[in-house]
Amino acid sequence: MKKVMITVILFLAIMPFVLGDAAPYPSEDYKTISVNNHITNLNEFPDYIFFVASGTQAVSDAAFASCPLQIVGSDGQIDNNNAGGCRYASVYAVKKSDETEDNLRAMSVTELHNLTNSPIVKTVFLYLSFSQSVLTSDSRTEFDKPLTINSTKLASQSVTVDESPYERIITIRNYITNLDEFPDYILFITAPTKSYDGNMADKFTLCPVGIIRSDSSINHYAPISSGLGVCSSVYAVRKSDITESELKSLDEIQLRKLCEGNSQSVPAIEIFSNLTFSKTVRTSSTLSYEDNPLTISLKDIENGTSKKVLIPSKTCPEGSTNENNTCKKTLSNGKAAEIKIMPETASENAIARLGDLGFNIQLKEVGTGSDSKAVYELTGNKQGKFLGIFRITAKVQAQVDAGTGEVKVIKPWWAILTTGI
Repeated sequence: MKKVMITVILFLAIMPFVLGDAAPYPSEDYKTISVNNHITNLNEFPDYIFFVASGTQAVSDAAFASCPLQIVGSDGQIDNNNAGGCRYASVYAVKKSDETEDNLRAMSVTELHNLTNSPIVKTVFLYLSFSQSVLTSDSRTEFDKPLTINSTKLASQSVTVDESPYERIITIRNYITNLDEFPDYILFITAPTKSYDGNMADKFTLCPVGIIRSDSSINHYAPISSGLGVCSSVYAVRKSDITESELKSLDEIQLRKLCEGNSQSVPAIEIFSNLTFSKTVRTSSTLSYEDNPLTISLKDIENGTSKKVLIPSKTCPEGSTNENNTCKKTLSNGKAAEIKIMPETASENAIARLGDLGFNIQLKEVGTGSDSKAVYELTGNKQGKFLGIFRITAKVQAQVDAGTGEVKVIKPWWAILTTGI
């Protein structure tokens, strides 16, 4: 009896604090319904094309390809059935004077991805959801979500340039002019041993080996992830050291060691690095593509000299600046914290710890003085049960270190009395 009384008193004492941060629900199951996303005031912007694609921070073209392009029609309706496996769909706007619907539909995944990161495109709505969890007692079969375009925000993102605005993305055709001069070598494309910001790029899992054949086209054999500079280095290995089938069978760790020159038996030579496969051009340009012929010298092969070709401009997250192609955030102590982790990766890290909670993400500073650092703060609602009985929803937070990717989970103090939170 005494234990029961203590439990009741404890329950009554902490419930006001719990209810301050959580919304109680009856003990009931949940169901998933679709979300009807539709833009309510599309007719106010006749000079723009609005389209749906992946969020700008997708880690690769492969991830970007999971969101099929949708041109939003005059009714403003966003079709959930065409969402595919898209997880981070966003709505973009581009002026009709800069692009056409036909051009958008004809773009490759890489071209479309690069376009959404170009200055002529405005991000109107970031990270739409296509489903919603509701109680089973809810009679709705669809969740209506009207989206209203903020004209001030749209105008504030307008591009100011000295010349005419960018019109479109064109392909850069990378090819080797003298491949036949090196019959004793296998040339292949995969990830660089170092990314363009100087950090080790552990991206060989995204970059399966692409053997460059006799037609010498690097683009033809480059993995789809090449569009973001992920798969952008060309290497050479002697045929006497390894066969094509053996090269393709290497796992990501073995491939990385080989490309870094740490393989004990097979030395690989990095010939070209930081290749890009597309670029933006002005309206006055008549180009539909640009050739980038690359010539291998015998000296490059013999000495293992890496030829730096093109360094793509990095897109830095909101709240940071691009300094010499490195993202940095100025802290209150005067120091500049390097942003090595992009928002997409921070979201993935938080999801791995807490599940997909539809996080809101913001780059901010935490700590004081010498302990200050830049982190991504992600907040979301997580469902659980208080004392194993009462169904509740509580706010949870994840702080992802923008330099290391480490995740710190912050929950209400009373979460120790819950399950599922």
